[in-house]
Amino acid sequence: MLGVLRPSSPSSPFHNDGLVCRVQFLSLSSLGKQETFPHSKNPTPRTRVGDLFNKSLRLGTLPEDWKLANVVPAYQKDHKDQGENYRPISLLPIVSKVLERCIFNNIKDHVLSLIAKCQHGFIAGRSCVTQLVGAYLDNGGQVDIIYLDMSKAFDKVSHHKLLQKSAPDCPRGPQSAPECPRVPQSVPEGPRGPQRAPECPRGPQSAPEGPRVPQRTQGSILGPMLFLLYANSLPDVVHSSQNATFADDIKIFKAIKSPCDSKDLQEDLSNLVSWPNSAGLPFNYSKCKAQRVTRKVNPVRHNYQMGGTDIEITKEEKDLGVLVTDDLT
Repeated sequence: MLGVLRPSSPSSPFHNDGLVCRVQFLSLSSLGKQETFPHSKNPTPRTRVGDLFNKSLRLGTLPEDWKLANVVPAYQKDHKDQGENYRPISLLPIVSKVLERCIFNNIKDHVLSLIAKCQHGFIAGRSCVTQLVGAYLDNGGQVDIIYLDMSKAFDKVSHHKLLQKSAPDCPRGPQSAPECPRVPQSVPEGPRGPQRAPECPRGPQSAPEGPRVPQRTQGSILGPMLFLLYANSLPDVVHSSQNATFADDIKIFKAIKSPCDSKDLQEDLSNLVSWPNSAGLPFNYSKCKAQRVTRKVNPVRHNYQMGGTDIEITKEEKDLGVLVTDDLT
């Protein structure tokens, strides 16, 4: 824990209350200092906050104050006067972020080793570049690409299903404890308690508020890695095509040499349509697109479908910020 505290900074460009952040940091740094217990049978150095963290993990619970968060709207795209164009970001207490960092440092190597090779987001050594390269290698043939759009994927992760998915992957070995530490399961389905949430701008065309869905806390340290673990089963339903993902940005692609190849790609696409039923991460069919990358005069043509609806064929598509044309010019 002390190793996590030393490089920490009491200021953050994303924190809207510098004074509170500074006080929390100084208090936690003070409580994190090592002290010995001379009258104890086992006088090893310990930290007071470390004892709280260990007890939290042992009991599988979190103090209520550690769950409080300031929620601020982060602008994404389009019109700034419409609330649906903002994403809620939770500014979490430093003490809970230090606990998350301690857990992250201890489990990241094991968890990331379980993530499929086609996933390029939030993983050291992989990036947007590595995700883009595989699909657009020009070999003079034809590659059909399906771009898939998830509907607010990060906001629809079910905590209950996440715990079910992560339980079998608990690291075990000859030197591991008889039981894995209990990950605190009392994390709310989204921030709760006394929160300060600045109002998002709303215009006359703003969408009405819908029912609340289970949410992954935006702004957490463990959140991105847990999302990768949650969506890790997606490649299992793709059999004859290739797929490349960057967090929730997904595309499947296949070299097309005959109509049979197009049918195989369609079959994998149909399998993906049924995948959200188990994961709870639905696709937005209206934003999914197909692209034929080729310089052939007479390419193999196929109308791909999702849920009985034809996917729009596009000549150019922005993929992870890169504009891709169907002839790669």
